[in-house]
Amino acid sequence: MSPERPNHDAERDLQERVSRPEQFLAMLSHELRNPLAAILSATRVIESAKWTDRASHEASQVVARQANHMSRLLDDLLDVARITRGHVTLRTEPIDLRETAQGAIEALGPFLAEHDTQLTVDISPEPLPVIGDTVRLQQIQANLLNNASKYSPSGSPVRFELRRVGREAMIRVTDQGRGIDPEMLPCIFDLFVQGQQTLARPEGGLGVGLTLLKSLVGLHRGWVEAASDGENRGSVFTVWLPLAPNGTLHSEASGQHAQHRVRTVVIVEDQEDARRMLQILLETEGLRVFTASNGLEGVECIERTQPDLALVDLGLPLMSGYELARRVRQSPRNASTRLVALSGYGQDSDIQAALDAGFDDHLTKPPDPARLDALLHGRFDAAGAE
Repeated sequence: MSPERPNHDAERDLQERVSRPEQFLAMLSHELRNPLAAILSATRVIESAKWTDRASHEASQVVARQANHMSRLLDDLLDVARITRGHVTLRTEPIDLRETAQGAIEALGPFLAEHDTQLTVDISPEPLPVIGDTVRLQQIQANLLNNASKYSPSGSPVRFELRRVGREAMIRVTDQGRGIDPEMLPCIFDLFVQGQQTLARPEGGLGVGLTLLKSLVGLHRGWVEAASDGENRGSVFTVWLPLAPNGTLHSEASGQHAQHRVRTVVIVEDQEDARRMLQILLETEGLRVFTASNGLEGVECIERTQPDLALVDLGLPLMSGYELARRVRQSPRNASTRLVALSGYGQDSDIQAALDAGFDDHLTKPPDPARLDALLHGRFDAAGAE
């Protein structure tokens, strides 16, 4: 009797079932990010106008807040899906944890102001060197502040502490908000776990934020603790991260390019609303902007105008953004043009594919305003940093 042959069809079916949720999330990301990019660009254009109508001004602020909220929910959902599957790679470098703390506090400023959160900050005066991913470390601290504010009544105090304790850096956020039921504490970091909410769900959320927090901390070889005296008695979240040896930090900015103000931009985007809103937004910054709606037009436009910066959607008709980048990079005349990919897909493999094709950087839609402004002012981070 011949040995039993392996069931390759069954193995292939199992692999497809495992990858199907991730493919769906990637597609969901792409389909939602495109309209969000257009909406957020439009709100920034509206905000730059001189207002005479108070109701219209308030309406535009509502649109901006809710679109940003949708973007954050989408980011959290996709991040936790990638991390739980082991598909996130940290871009590590020596970092002073105080700098990412300041970045998180600044990024959460509008959210904290909206909730009238009374924030007290206690940050160590001495450097706190760690080896980590700048974006992810800032995300950890922003997550802690976001939760403390969201689950506290308007006007409540929140305390943020960052200091050295032995060989670890301690990040602690204390609030006087809703607190945590003792029965919930053992499972508070589990996926899709939330405290009891009413039908109205005033705090909202997907129940993935604390899972994401724990996963990101774990990737940095740290751990996180939660404590509470019970419901309506506040909570304390403490993150511990291993410190790097003294002298790890260096003064040179890693991966920086020479700074020069961008004056000419080409936008290659097939979505008309997204293209037009981004064009208007950049023109309000005093830039000369040229546009193209497909890859072939994009190559011709870049060759003709020789822009300082080209923002290129990857999913273009006639010629993909990847092929556009390869063609543009074939000509030495285009060496001074900085190519930045725009994509609804933001996984590490998507970013790396863009860099391999010849792009200098990658922005996930909707592009973060701070990163876009940095590009326009010639402040370029290391290639591909998200």
